[in-house]
Amino acid sequence: MGKMVGEYTNKRVGRLIAAGSRSLIDDAVGVISRLKAIHMNEYEDDQEGFNLGTPSDNNDSIGNQLSTYRSIVSQTGAKGPSEAVSMDYARGTISQDFTTTVENLVHMFSRIDQIKDEVKNISGEVEVL
Repeated sequence: MGKMVGEYTNKRVGRLIAAGSRSLIDDAVGVISRLKAIHMNEYEDDQEGFNLGTPSDNNDSIGNQLSTYRSIVSQTGAKGPSEAVSMDYARGTISQDFTTTVENLVHMFSRIDQIKDEVKNISGEVEVL
């Protein structure tokens, strides 16, 4: 992906601790975050019974994608489902087509910014004339 839309509106990110099958944890976190179905609790490092483990190899990529998705939602005012959706629907939403759509939106927002800058420059030149 080119310039990340999330660079414009980054938000503070917390730590998520999840229990479950390691082979499915990335998919589960991706789905529940897109559905806004995560409940966050503050975590203190000294709590007994928790061992943080090692981050996923694609942790940076997932973080960048999440930041971009949040920014696009913020800029477009998009709303997620008001109720839980079926697994098939959720998986269909996060298919490869979804990633391509997001990349296209990032490109469109960048182009809109370029056009706005061009309009400002031209308006300034017109005022001088």
